[in-house]
Amino acid sequence: MNQDNVIQYPDPTQVTVRGAILDQAKALTEGDRNKAYGCPVNGMELLAKMIDTYLGGIGLTAVDAAVIMAFVKISRIATNPNHMDSYIDLSAYAAIAGECAASSSKEASRAQ
Repeated sequence: MNQDNVIQYPDPTQVTVRGAILDQAKALTEGDRNKAYGCPVNGMELLAKMIDTYLGGIGLTAVDAAVIMAFVKISRIATNPNHMDSYIDLSAYAAIAGECAASSSKEASRAQ
């Protein structure tokens, strides 16, 4: 069986699949992926600029980019609902969207 389809329970007391999905999303976004790619807010800002340029400058934000990535994961879930990695990534992108929104709110407050 493909390892991506297996939920790993990092906490032996974990009793729910939803908890394991959220734990793995947190571990990835605050661990390996953060080390490999840096701050996800910066990554989403760059992705937003790239997509925005491609679309002709419609004003996409980092939140928009994270939501677009969530849509990608939702489309993958629609294609293969048993691929558990897509649920992990979806929850991670939702959290990243929230972090981007919080970051942009902080910046807006500082600008005033």
